[in-house]
Amino acid sequence: MRYLLITLFFTLLAAEAHAAENHCSWPEWLAFKQHYIEDGRVLDRSSEQPITTSEGQAYGLFFALLADDQKSFDQLLAWTIDNLAAGDLGSQLPAWLWGVNENGKSGVLDSNAASDADLWIAYTLSEAGRLWNSHYYASLSYLLARQIIQKETAIIPTIGRVLLPAPLGFVSVGTSKSEKVYRLNPSYSPLQLLDRLATVFPSQHWDELSKSSALIIEKASPKGFVPDWVLVSESGVRADAKTSGKGSYDAIRNYLWLGMLADKHPHKAPLLNTVKPMLEKTAEQNTPPETADSRSGQTFGSGPVGFLAAVLPALQSSVERQSKTPELLSQVANAKAKIAPGQRYYDSVLSLFGIGWMEKRYRFALNGQLLPVWEADTCK
Repeated sequence: MRYLLITLFFTLLAAEAHAAENHCSWPEWLAFKQHYIEDGRVLDRSSEQPITTSEGQAYGLFFALLADDQKSFDQLLAWTIDNLAAGDLGSQLPAWLWGVNENGKSGVLDSNAASDADLWIAYTLSEAGRLWNSHYYASLSYLLARQIIQKETAIIPTIGRVLLPAPLGFVSVGTSKSEKVYRLNPSYSPLQLLDRLATVFPSQHWDELSKSSALIIEKASPKGFVPDWVLVSESGVRADAKTSGKGSYDAIRNYLWLGMLADKHPHKAPLLNTVKPMLEKTAEQNTPPETADSRSGQTFGSGPVGFLAAVLPALQSSVERQSKTPELLSQVANAKAKIAPGQRYYDSVLSLFGIGWMEKRYRFALNGQLLPVWEADTCK
């Protein structure tokens, strides 16, 4: 009997260790590295010639941190600095697009920056500095964050400081020549990132960006669907003329960011209530619409699997729709199994975010601090 008890004890101990190992390892990240990353470069094969964006590099850095994969993190960071920031991320914002030009040479195709990528890189460097105890990462985060505030923000009377999509190209003159009109992308401003940078760098005005970003989402979504782009001026928030208030491949990220906010975040419940029609539509048809008209509330088509993965955290955070998430989570897994490896970069990114959160691989604290599962004792 004693022998059996001892055997049972060590069997259970081994089972617990194996469960912890499975919980802390991340097969989806390993697959993403295999199919989308080469020598620190994240590949988007949606076009004939694979491209690399600063967004892809930023997301790659974040996922590497979530996976406690410092080797990949350093490779991604080095490639980003060398190829997108001319070797100096501390004084130069990364170019947003890199690839092969018409002469067959590899290099920067558009030197303008993308503020969402810059924001994710600054945030991830800050958290990597804290979690991995690196003064280098933390210092680089400070310098990049300062550039974002200086080069990629503007102050709009009645709205406050806002995040511009890029340093160049998104400001025009309104009907009144004294009024500037800014074309903004609500999905570029995850509140948890802004809140964390406001805590880490209190003198850089990040708290102002957090307030304005929440306000813009609310004002831009009168029918419960967030648009890809909006026009913002001191007169208020209105639909973007170029995209006619459409919400699709950019806007889907808004629901993802909102769903992943800490439950006690002051903007989470009000903004989830704002987008309640989107959550209801998703639950009704078992998938988010591919496109929605933010002005009329009309929806069109069914979004790809990444859309559903992105909306799951918001559905999980909605008491009325929590019961749908196990079924939809299974639906995502079945759909992903049919995707050819390396061919659906954006779906893979949205899935890493959404499914990773659903699997409790990470959380964001109330102040935006990143809480990866590997930081817990069970992963050490």
